[in-house]
Amino acid sequence: GRQDGKTGKIGKEIHGFGFGAQMHVLTIALSYAFRTGRTLVMRQADNWWYTDARDCPSRSFECYFRPVGACSESAVLEGVSGEVPMLSAATEGERVVYTDCRLDNFLNLRANRVFVPSEVQHRGLLWWRAQLASYLLTPTDAISALVSSEKLRLGWVGEADGGVTGVH
Repeated sequence: GRQDGKTGKIGKEIHGFGFGAQMHVLTIALSYAFRTGRTLVMRQADNWWYTDARDCPSRSFECYFRPVGACSESAVLEGVSGEVPMLSAATEGERVVYTDCRLDNFLNLRANRVFVPSEVQHRGLLWWRAQLASYLLTPTDAISALVSSEKLRLGWVGEADGGVTGVH
């Protein structure tokens, strides 16, 4: 991973890593939000490199996936003056913080990477993170319709669960 400070930021931009690494960081961020009773809010306008500004001018995660929650970035930042602090041990108590994808960020501490709620600990870390990834990767109605249309075009109707998995 890049350690020159130019990697993407959750709360700033998500780019600079492959899709799997981005999902790794996003699931850690969502897990941290769950553990601390916080809300994860994605950028409304971003520079996500999997988007095309011609198809989605905001270039955000929400071009393809449903919003993570009901809060918007603009609503969260309402009344916040000055620079939003970076999440760290010193700023953990702040109402609004941002984090990024760097390898040395606060979210990447072992306690954050391996957290599993006690109620589902018997299922394990992989199960927990898979649930978070599934939640994050819920497609928008438009993307769902596009996938359904393409499956019909390819003759993939009647599949047992209707799912498609791609591995890279």
